[in-house]
Amino acid sequence: DFLPGKLDTLRTPDGALRALPLTGGAFGMAVNLRMLEEIGYGEFDFEDWTLADFLYMAEAVKQTYDGEKWVTGLFFGHRSGDYLWMQWLSTFGAEMYHAGDYSRTVIDSEAGRNVFTFWKYLHTNGYIRKDAAILLDDDYLGDMGTGNYLMTAYVPGWLERDQKAADAQGVKDAFYPYQFVEFPRAPGVTRVPAAGSMSGITAFQNDDPLVEEMSAYFAWLFTTAAFQKKSIVEHGEYPTRKSITYTYDSPYWSQISKIVADNGSLDLGITQRWFADVRVLAYPLAQDVLTDKKTPAQAVAEYARQVNEILVK
Repeated sequence: DFLPGKLDTLRTPDGALRALPLTGGAFGMAVNLRMLEEIGYGEFDFEDWTLADFLYMAEAVKQTYDGEKWVTGLFFGHRSGDYLWMQWLSTFGAEMYHAGDYSRTVIDSEAGRNVFTFWKYLHTNGYIRKDAAILLDDDYLGDMGTGNYLMTAYVPGWLERDQKAADAQGVKDAFYPYQFVEFPRAPGVTRVPAAGSMSGITAFQNDDPLVEEMSAYFAWLFTTAAFQKKSIVEHGEYPTRKSITYTYDSPYWSQISKIVADNGSLDLGITQRWFADVRVLAYPLAQDVLTDKKTPAQAVAEYARQVNEILVK
């Protein structure tokens, strides 16, 4: 019942299935419309918007909130959620891999260096949090949920969840209006592919037969069509099973779907068996860039070298 290719992404090099796939998500730029109004851009049209537009907004946020809020979020304390900041590759036309060729990465390019340079620029100018080098994805989610970012990469279900959490914690006016748009484009970039994520669930063997049986049961339960439908409704994600015909009735889900339809998907190698080994490499180098231990060019070159070492194994 799984869609073609979904099981293959979770196999070991010798072909053994190591997990069953859960739902997957695609990311768009979630825009806090209340903040947009407060910085004077309430009537802004995001159709074909540019990197220059984004940077004008970044300065407006800085002038309006004086370091209490930021134009976007970056976090380099861990690999978790790396697809959120890797989404910026699309803005500059950078690629990890070209045309499905996974024999080597092409990130060490002018476009790739521009991405790391951009992260450093945002940090140097106070457009993102000063402690971005050590922040985690949980910090990022908390900031967006409490309305501290003008815009950042998100999926619909997360924002609804995080606003509810903020409201429960007593944050005033937590339910700000928002919309999803594509990422901005640097000069010469014609499309901005959307990053995505997908996970699986594994039942481990156990000496206790009862524990082993229950583990297998829960692994099955969490990947059933019924559970996937629940996840689609609550998180605005995409199914991995053929039998799910439910259409998620949400304007935000429709906005994300249009972004993907118009721009395609950003290939970060998520379907490859070595993906977990590769995704641990970028964040320490991004930390080095933000803390002036490496230049963007040095970091990208080292990143490419480390990735290619894994790809040739």
